[in-house]
Amino acid sequence: MNLIIFDEAAYDAYSPLFMSTGFAVSYGLSFATITATLTHTFLYFRKQIMMQARRSLHHPISTLVP
Repeated sequence: MNLIIFDEAAYDAYSPLFMSTGFAVSYGLSFATITATLTHTFLYFRKQIMMQARRSLHHPISTLVP
């Protein structure tokens, strides 16, 4: 049976975590895209969202299902 032993000295001597510029930019753009999509959806469809939210609060689901 092979046992793996953690060598803390070798771990500390290894280079620090490296994140390339391209990866950092793509990571940031991913978050920006998600935020922009949610903001656009809310701003564009806010009337429909609010109308449906009010409708669902006033009518329990049992009255909507025949």
